[in-house]
Amino acid sequence: MEVVATLGYILGDLGWAVMPKRRTTVIRNLRIAFGDKLELAEIIKLSKQTFRNSTANLLTSLRVTTLKPGQLLDYIELEGSEHLIKTREANIGAIYLLAHMGNWEVFSHLLLPLGNPAPLAGLYRPIDNPLLDNLVKRRRQDTGSTLFSKRDGFFKPIAHLRSGGNLGIFADQNARRHGMALPLFGKLTSMTNLPVLIHRRVGVPIVPISMSTTSP
Repeated sequence: MEVVATLGYILGDLGWAVMPKRRTTVIRNLRIAFGDKLELAEIIKLSKQTFRNSTANLLTSLRVTTLKPGQLLDYIELEGSEHLIKTREANIGAIYLLAHMGNWEVFSHLLLPLGNPAPLAGLYRPIDNPLLDNLVKRRRQDTGSTLFSKRDGFFKPIAHLRSGGNLGIFADQNARRHGMALPLFGKLTSMTNLPVLIHRRVGVPIVPISMSTTSP
């Protein structure tokens, strides 16, 4: 894992140097988020680290899919897992409110480190390339997870929750006019209201989960 992450850092440095349009976008977004706290030189430095971490997370997410059961414990540290265990002890499902941050591929393996026998499922958007879509879906389901797409409708994920399972939903996606207008770093943006709609229908708790990379 350390070798793969280091390779990601090197490629991230290269990407920062040769992708000026993407670099400008990252700097602009960081100025929106931290412009009132950081000087421009600090923001530029942070943009380099963003490239490094993003590339390393991308490559290590591929490495995660090749780990054997139990190996993942060597690379993650959990905080607040008692909230997830509590819902399982109550024999009820939960909605995992997720975000595209850190090595989010780990989310599909949450069954393993938690030792939680509750069936885990997630909502996902199928990849346009059917061969790549089948590969990603098969690797994620190898851990025992189930994937639902918009083709499955709402009844299957709702039935999964009612049977005591957990459902992961990535909430940081632009839902445009169909979503909820919420402030993010001082600007209004559109967030999917799907977690709220499912919560109202089923009544299970919503558990926010975030992830950050602390080392290779």
